[in-house]
Amino acid sequence: MEQNLSDHTPLLVNLFLNSEFNNKAPPFRFKNSWVMEEDYKSLMENCLNFSCSGSKQFQFSSFLKFTKNNLKDWNKSNVLNNNK
Repeated sequence: MEQNLSDHTPLLVNLFLNSEFNNKAPPFRFKNSWVMEEDYKSLMENCLNFSCSGSKQFQFSSFLKFTKNNLKDWNKSNVLNNNK
């Protein structure tokens, strides 16, 4: 006799969208309004002077990470305080 074989594939559904299981940081978003801030130009000039050793790919990746972190910190300290 033949064994019954299911044609269904199991499906895993993540029901924990806002829990500790889904702790990814939101993607970085550049805000066009930053360009209008007084300190923006000097911040970006500082970021452009960043240097590190390693392959070109590593240098570029490190530069982007450095710039992102500086923009996020600057946004928290300067831009948000000016809007109060």
